[in-house]
Amino acid sequence: MKKQDLILIAAAGGLALFGWYMSTPKGIRNKNPGNLVDSGINWRGKVGTDGRFIVFDKMSNGVRALVLDLTNDFYVDGKRTIRQLISEFAPPSENKTGSYVNHVSSVAGIDADYYMEDLRPYLAEIVEAIIKHENGRTIREEDKIIGINEALKYRGLV
Repeated sequence: MKKQDLILIAAAGGLALFGWYMSTPKGIRNKNPGNLVDSGINWRGKVGTDGRFIVFDKMSNGVRALVLDLTNDFYVDGKRTIRQLISEFAPPSENKTGSYVNHVSSVAGIDADYYMEDLRPYLAEIVEAIIKHENGRTIREEDKIIGINEALKYRGLV
């Protein structure tokens, strides 16, 4: 193969990779499907940041961090409705929180102001809705299950 052919093949591969990168949502690229902002917490699997958002080593660790954040807001801070959880998770200073609340409520099938005694029965649906809202699509079911289960174990909720 000629040197020119190799250069063209490499360039085409680079363009394809760049196209994938640009078309993949930031939360998926960073393996941080909740788009958690770096606040200095040393999350398991954190490998760095992209300047603002945490980058994780694998998707299940990104889901785990999302769930730990949500369970802290719910069980420690007393945010017991979708509206309260999302208003904390995605504050109006950075998001269109009302729209976010409506989307999560709709996808999860839970009224925005329904008072939840326990988060666990609703957690998978809420996590799925947040991931879809943040990324425009979902992630592998296996990564969600592992991340949720590991966070619940860590919190002593299983």
